[in-house]
Amino acid sequence: MEVPVDTLSAQDEQAIREAFRRADEADAFWAAHYAELLERYPEQYVAIHQGEVVANHPDPLELDRMLKGKGLDPREVWVKLITTHPRYLIL
Repeated sequence: MEVPVDTLSAQDEQAIREAFRRADEADAFWAAHYAELLERYPEQYVAIHQGEVVANHPDPLELDRMLKGKGLDPREVWVKLITTHPRYLIL
């Protein structure tokens, strides 16, 4: 369901713009560092927080446990599978 833009509050609109800005920053980080990350963490999930690798593991559930063990909210980090064999899922 599409929400008409004119029904958003200024605060909601700002939050959306901020979320897109952070996503653009994350995309730029992955693009700039992917080769280096692939060399260091092949076939692993890598979690980035504030421009730093904060956890890595081949099992995403274990990565989640590691993040929580460090006091990080998994929803506040960017996670990507670093691989030479991308997998695409259609859900």
